[in-house]
Amino acid sequence: METAEAFVMRRMDPREAAADEEHFAHCQACSKVVEMTRAFVQGMRDASRQLADDDEKPKYVPAARPDEYWGQGRIARAWSI
Repeated sequence: METAEAFVMRRMDPREAAADEEHFAHCQACSKVVEMTRAFVQGMRDASRQLADDDEKPKYVPAARPDEYWGQGRIARAWSI
């Protein structure tokens, strides 16, 4: 698992990465782990970008209070009928 993560994140020595890439090409189980790790890393990057985009959006603006929206007590008068 750590080898797959190092491979996906490109933290390996190029010679070691080439040897592992050859292994992954022939070993279906290891190849599957690498693909899952790659998908996870990509998902985390996408989530990080989305959070960064959300930080640039305007902050939450609360809705008007019901009495401001419905007028001074109109809804209360409607329920008292």
